Amino acid sequence: MSAKCDFCKGTMGKGGTCIAVPVDCDEADGAVKSYPQIPYGSETHHSLYEQYRHQFPSESEEKIAKRVDDFLKRLSIGKYNPADATCHDCGVRLGGFHHPGCDNEECPKCHRQLLSCGCLHSNGSKED
Repeated sequence: MSAKCDFCKGTMGKGGTCIAVPVDCDEADGAVKSYPQIPYGSETHHSLYEQYRHQFPSESEEKIAKRVDDFLKRLSIGKYNPADATCHDCGVRLGGFHHPGCDNEECPKCHRQLLSCGCLHSNGSKED
């Protein structure tokens, strides 16, 4: 991918990062609350599971869960090279912030996929 990000003006897929901005989410009481973005690589287990499920759609739930466990083990014992890690969708490097519309970005409120969870406020957010 070599598209330009309309938000940060950087080239997506080149291992850079987007601009970190709060994610505005709708609350149950009608209020809007801002949450900090979750950097790539700091996602919860649920988000990692969703990423692997997306990357390997024909694999069983057990095999995907094992992939997540193996990834976390490599990360904890230093066999994982963060310099090689990039998001499969927007290309951001580990520790960077996803570009708008990335299907791998985790919602900081519910910890599901930000694009489809329904938490994102319709005005004043990075996604607009």
